[in-house]
Amino acid sequence: LLMSYGFLVFYDSRDNLVSPFRGVYTGFELLRYFSIHGENQQYTFYNFMGNVYVPCDKYGTLIMGISVDDREGDLPSYYRMKLGGKTDLRGFSNNDVSGLFKVTESLQWRKRVYGPELFKLPVIGKFDFAVNAVTFVDNGTVVENLPDLDTARFYSSCGFGFEVISPIQNIMRFEAAFSQGSPPSFYVTSRTRF
Repeated sequence: LLMSYGFLVFYDSRDNLVSPFRGVYTGFELLRYFSIHGENQQYTFYNFMGNVYVPCDKYGTLIMGISVDDREGDLPSYYRMKLGGKTDLRGFSNNDVSGLFKVTESLQWRKRVYGPELFKLPVIGKFDFAVNAVTFVDNGTVVENLPDLDTARFYSSCGFGFEVISPIQNIMRFEAAFSQGSPPSFYVTSRTRF
């Protein structure tokens, strides 16, 4: 049986929580797990993330993001981190790359191409609808420990897509991503990436 404790510290000055175009979103998280019954287990997860949204007048917004994850202790193998997928290095797929310390960074451009338009539907009522175009470059690595970062190989991917702001104030993302040595990837997700 595991118990955990931790803390979160975040700062958020974004102009919109669903599809921001300006502001800063940054934070630090620490979670500590320990066993109170059964096999002795103790490990700690650290995460730092920061996103900066820089408006570029009528040309859209440049978004710069970084995330650093560290996992320490006698971790079960399923807690090892990998790269790729819809959450960090979009378009990258190599299951041989894993570790306990991960750094990822992204540069993304977002431009509103439609809306927001207000619509009224029977039963649903009023809702606004908007579409953003995005292009992005992701970069990152995962290693065993922080000192290994000196000799780490960083991997990159790039892509483009659309973000559709739905009637329930959620964001649907449709993205195509490409990385050397991996086939093209296509993602449909319903959560904010930035």
